[in-house]
Amino acid sequence: MVTKTAQELGSRPRVSVIVPVFNEEAYLPQCIDSLLAQSLANIEVICVDDGSTDATPAILADYARTDARLKVISQSNAGPAKARNRAIEVAQGDYLYCCDADDFCMPNLLEGAVQVAERYDADVVLLPFMLYDNKIATPISVPWSLPRHLFPEGCFTWHDNPDATFSTFRTVPWNKLLRTSFVRDNAIRFQDDVFLSEDVMFSLPAAVLAQRVACTDEPALYHRENIGTSAMDTKDAHPLDFVRAFQALRAFLEEQGCMCELRHSYLVWVAGGCVYNLLTLKNRDSFDEVFSYLNSCGLHDLDISEADLDEIDNADDVNVLRAIFANDRDRLLHAEQLRLRTAFDQACYRERMQFEARVALEARLREQEAATREAQAAVEELQASLTALRDEHERAMNAAEQKIGEAICRLPRLIQRKLIAARHPEH
Repeated sequence: MVTKTAQELGSRPRVSVIVPVFNEEAYLPQCIDSLLAQSLANIEVICVDDGSTDATPAILADYARTDARLKVISQSNAGPAKARNRAIEVAQGDYLYCCDADDFCMPNLLEGAVQVAERYDADVVLLPFMLYDNKIATPISVPWSLPRHLFPEGCFTWHDNPDATFSTFRTVPWNKLLRTSFVRDNAIRFQDDVFLSEDVMFSLPAAVLAQRVACTDEPALYHRENIGTSAMDTKDAHPLDFVRAFQALRAFLEEQGCMCELRHSYLVWVAGGCVYNLLTLKNRDSFDEVFSYLNSCGLHDLDISEADLDEIDNADDVNVLRAIFANDRDRLLHAEQLRLRTAFDQACYRERMQFEARVALEARLREQEAATREAQAAVEELQASLTALRDEHERAMNAAEQKIGEAICRLPRLIQRKLIAARHPEH
């Protein structure tokens, strides 16, 4: 059965959902099913197949045949930036939402976001999210996904808390609903000369240019991690893309004349991004390339000096950056060892606390089970007493009925004898 098109449900789609897809046959069905099951039915889902070589094209074709709201665009492999930008050009919805092909969402995600957008006439709506660890098939709550307390209630702009702007907005595209006209009027696009970190120049310019920003309250998106095939898991092929993205961000902020106000937010986000991208490289040659580039000119080109490190609260990031400035790989190794040791100790502590909590819960469960058994025994005893009372009551009722029946029977016989005596007085 073919579902109604978005145009049949309304004059135009309320939301255009953009999904770049490359070899996602394992997770794509769950993603699309969750989007087509949205409580806001008047949507279009634009899937851009970025040159997939697995069963992805067939999966998309099947969905397109059964639900006209899903549209498929195919292109040679060019990366997620060009895929998303192509979808932005053809999107017909009032709002845009970018979803990764291995993510999935609750049915109320889009309806809730649109309601907030219209309540506050917002250009951007920020969405809290959950992580989904694919290795253990478990959702993980992440309170840091949207630190709402850092900004005023209702709607706001970056001016309300410049230092927390980038850490709140984040660069990922799937935690934002954006007004389509806002995106197009400001020529906000994904950076298409990089394969990774392409979302920096989409999300952060949106944060700066938005006149009204609002937030939803409850997480309704699950972002899948640890699948081993995402772009971030294979980024050694594009090790310096993040530097080019941060350079473009610096140029944008200087062009907008807001670098001074957003300097701290820029410094913390970019410095942390450099550390993260360096330490998550898996190939030694890629690591050496990035380390050497950051030491020789990369940090300088990003306007980060060693003196700036005093403004960064994250001690782990500072230790790594100092090692880069000193061109000291042994120092970096030591800093990373300290970070990993701290993380290990924290993990052990959490595991111990979870074990103690489990032991306490098991003890409470045993107590509850014992109390339940006692209650069941009491109920059985009461039921036995009730049965005995019912039996006694039934015997009493039967005896009473017998006496009444005998009395009723005696009365007609007595009357009958009286009548006979009256007719035959001689007797």
